[in-house]
Amino acid sequence: MLHPTATLIAYLKGELTKRGQQDVVDHLDACPKCTQIAEDFQEILRALGQSVPNPPEIDWQAYRLELREKLDARRTRTMRGQSAQQRTSS
Repeated sequence: MLHPTATLIAYLKGELTKRGQQDVVDHLDACPKCTQIAEDFQEILRALGQSVPNPPEIDWQAYRLELREKLDARRTRTMRGQSAQQRTSS
């Protein structure tokens, strides 16, 4: 097997098929250079995972209230527009 540089990140993230994973494992068992590269990539992935902040908590009650207000406002505008149109066509 050639050096699995194109599939190494996918392997580390668990995105390969079982056959693909086994191919990479077999290669890493025989290639200290690729093993070191895999360890370096794993450390980079770990650091990246820690550097991304957790998303903020969502206040679903406030979201529903805001959505309801927006829908009510749209409905009111639509009803006003229909009333004005009816007056002009009469």
